Amino acid sequence: MTGAETSSKKDARASILDAAAGEFAESGFAGARVDEIARRAGVNKAMLYYHVGNKSALYEAVLLRWMDQLFEELDRRISPDTDAEEQLAALAGTFEALVGRNPQYPQILVREFSTGGQNLSPRVMTKLLELFRREGRILSQGRRAGTLRKAGPITVHILLVVGTVMHLMGRQIRERILALNLGDIPEIPASPSQIVVDLLLNGLKVRPPDGEGAARAPKRHPVRPAAHPRRYKENSR
Repeated sequence: MTGAETSSKKDARASILDAAAGEFAESGFAGARVDEIARRAGVNKAMLYYHVGNKSALYEAVLLRWMDQLFEELDRRISPDTDAEEQLAALAGTFEALVGRNPQYPQILVREFSTGGQNLSPRVMTKLLELFRREGRILSQGRRAGTLRKAGPITVHILLVVGTVMHLMGRQIRERILALNLGDIPEIPASPSQIVVDLLLNGLKVRPPDGEGAARAPKRHPVRPAAHPRRYKENSR
């Protein structure tokens, strides 16, 4: 296969996955239709099956692509040389950036959480487990340093990640309320992940027992702004 043919195949696959992400976000896994995904991608069903596969394969490929982006960004943003609090802040900022580039992600994430991940394949679940383990290592580092209390990585994941995602989704609700002239509503912060991180860390902070002095003021952890949207380049599989 020539370089041009390889590039064309990657472009076709990327277009199909973009179309599939939109359809799954709007209709859910059960309601999504392969015919509609093919129409959105501008290909016929035979071409869709050739490049990716059936609906289950499409759903898995969409989620794995997002997970690959997530881990790539985590590797770029998080250094084990920094303290656990800074790593948690970077984790939240990474999810904020991911959602900025993939606005369909929150709808699919919320559906999967509400159904217990019933549509997640073993490969996607393995990636999710790897993420939990990474978060667990950050928490363990904080406990060893004496800066964080004991907490489960899944609980922290839900509070940190879902909290950030729901903040971002809240912007749509706010716009709807304003459009209906129902009254004033506070603005969603420019960086929701910063708010969520501050709230989470204040809850995880180790505080001295009574009589040993007041707790230290929480340290601020600036979150990098979400990167400008860019087209995702897939690794060949």
